[in-house]
Amino acid sequence: WKGAPLHCTPSRFLLIGRLCYISLAMGMGAHLSRREILNSVPLLSCGAVLVPLSGQTSPAPKGVIRGALRDGATGRPVAAKIRVTNLATGEAHVPASAIQTMPKKSKSGVRYFYARDAYEVAVPPGRYQIEVVRGICHQPAMAEVDAESGSTRELHFSLPLLWDLHKFGWYSGNTHTHYNVDIEECVDERLRMVPQAEAVDVSVI
Repeated sequence: WKGAPLHCTPSRFLLIGRLCYISLAMGMGAHLSRREILNSVPLLSCGAVLVPLSGQTSPAPKGVIRGALRDGATGRPVAAKIRVTNLATGEAHVPASAIQTMPKKSKSGVRYFYARDAYEVAVPPGRYQIEVVRGICHQPAMAEVDAESGSTRELHFSLPLLWDLHKFGWYSGNTHTHYNVDIEECVDERLRMVPQAEAVDVSVI
């Protein structure tokens, strides 16, 4: 704890800078040792009450938007890719653990996440647009919903089938599957999720 005198100003935001500011406010000199500065800080005793600083406000609790994903032709649960956008700010919201369509370093700014059977995302209060897409043979679905602080809104989606290509012997496939090295998701889980959500029948790994 012994060291050279500290030369701090109140504008510094480091810990020692803050302590120097306290010492100056208490009428002490600016050239103090670390131990002298720490000893000058009052300690809270038993029964002390902490009072919030004026002007500081806690962010409003988030709301939750969730719903089921169904195939419009069969009614069965399906996987799909989803985009949740705040209509006021244009910001896209993605669940923390979700598999995403692109890595974080993408320059496109278009962010979707994948979900199987159902989706759920926590968002700040506001009005949101939910877009759900599944391959090229299903019609995309889109709807708007208001999210309120601390509440849960349910918005279910049924994706109509545009063309039943299987009936004519056609099957979709991806013969060039690879991922960027900077993705953070589990590759195995991604390989299980993406083909289903994109309605791809065959994937070559």
